Amino acid sequence: NGLPVSVIIRTTLQDLESRAGVGVTGGGTVMPIAEVIRMAGHANHYLAVFDRATGSALDLFRTKRVASAAQRIMLIARDGGCTKPGCTVGAYGCQGHHVEADFAKGGNTNVDELGLACGPDNRSVDNNGGWTTQMNERCEVEWSPPPPLDTGQARINNYHRPERLLRPPEEPDPHSDNDTAASAKPAEGNEIGDAQPGAPQPADNPSEPGGPAPPDNQAA
Repeated sequence: NGLPVSVIIRTTLQDLESRAGVGVTGGGTVMPIAEVIRMAGHANHYLAVFDRATGSALDLFRTKRVASAAQRIMLIARDGGCTKPGCTVGAYGCQGHHVEADFAKGGNTNVDELGLACGPDNRSVDNNGGWTTQMNERCEVEWSPPPPLDTGQARINNYHRPERLLRPPEEPDPHSDNDTAASAKPAEGNEIGDAQPGAPQPADNPSEPGGPAPPDNQAA
């Protein structure tokens, strides 16, 4: 699928620094980080940069239909495998799919307009009543089924990127009426609640258990 025989392993900087965790190959094999480091000691290294990438030419526009080797490495690092929900085919068995528009219909062969898709799923995309794909704002490939088959199923595939499920929750709505930080008003007639901050506390009540506090320097 456009690359010479290679072993491509995805991992995180945190796992490399801690010498713990795992790496995942393009075929979906999970490897302990110690084995990843051993293999990486005599390998060619690629740095996947997902924002304003520089170096290799990752945008081919209309000059080529097939994704380049550099583009496939970026797609493997970003998608991990077929992006259609429910598909378990790893990256080695996938093709570069034109997400927004097919090349024959004016689509560009740019890395931010491509996604991984296995052969059968790639061929299932048809804007004339079949599956459609689009890229969301987080550069995740979303798949929409034909209207008769749309039953509210998932639009993205988290099988190859389970860390997406650990994404921090959305920021709370600032207009929400559920203000848990607001303090309740003290009950009416509560002497302690009615006291203002900084006001002197009432003297000890001799009728209470224990009686008043003893005078200074005297035994109780």
